[in-house]
Amino acid sequence: MRDFTLDSYQLLLKSFQNSGYEFYDLAGFVANSSQKAIFLRHDIDLYTNRVEKFAKLEKSMELQATYYFRTPYKPAHRKIIATVVQYNHNIGYHYNDLAEHRGNMPLAIQSFLNTLSDLRSFGEVKSICMHGNARSSINNLDLINGLDFGELGLTGDPYKIINHDKALYLSDSSRCWNCSKYSRWDRVRSQLKYHPHSTFNIIADLQRGDLPDQLHICIHPQHYHDHKLRWAAYLIERFAKNRVKTLYINRNYA
Repeated sequence: MRDFTLDSYQLLLKSFQNSGYEFYDLAGFVANSSQKAIFLRHDIDLYTNRVEKFAKLEKSMELQATYYFRTPYKPAHRKIIATVVQYNHNIGYHYNDLAEHRGNMPLAIQSFLNTLSDLRSFGEVKSICMHGNARSSINNLDLINGLDFGELGLTGDPYKIINHDKALYLSDSSRCWNCSKYSRWDRVRSQLKYHPHSTFNIIADLQRGDLPDQLHICIHPQHYHDHKLRWAAYLIERFAKNRVKTLYINRNYA
């Protein structure tokens, strides 16, 4: 079986279920800190063509994920957001406003509030999650420092409210697991260090009981392709993109 296919993803989910993990939304995950719990999130950046298959698969497995959408004004995004809600998954805002507005806080906050309001036309939005813009030296997390989550009806941002010294952060950003060298912002401060080489390494470690009870998992559906030629083409594309990202990160380009 090839890695980064829908089959390998399904095998990963089944392995977690067989090991006794339960899947929660952000509020439920924070509240259930004494048992095997997973907060499963999907960051939807530019491509939506894989999202429905993921949402349908997860629903068939009777688990719930949270889908964070970066640009809900695009027609393709609006259609898939409605589909995700129909499958009874959670939706949230994958905000990039502060980087988009080059650090202009008033403009960024207004943009953030406008998009949040628009996203709520599809269904309940209980949480948000920042987009880590590797091309920008601006940290989007700074946008929410002064916001009143209670007033906005939000639980918060997982980067802010999850205790990552207890919950292992597992991200497939850049189409590799916990590859912080390709991520300027998609990383957490944690005493838990884990760098698996593949999905199958994670499954093996899980079956040995080597993973903690709390997991915050970030999955990008755009990385997963079943068709062999598309899988190979995307692998090459991702390799090139990762090299470009290291230029922004290592040379601190804005």
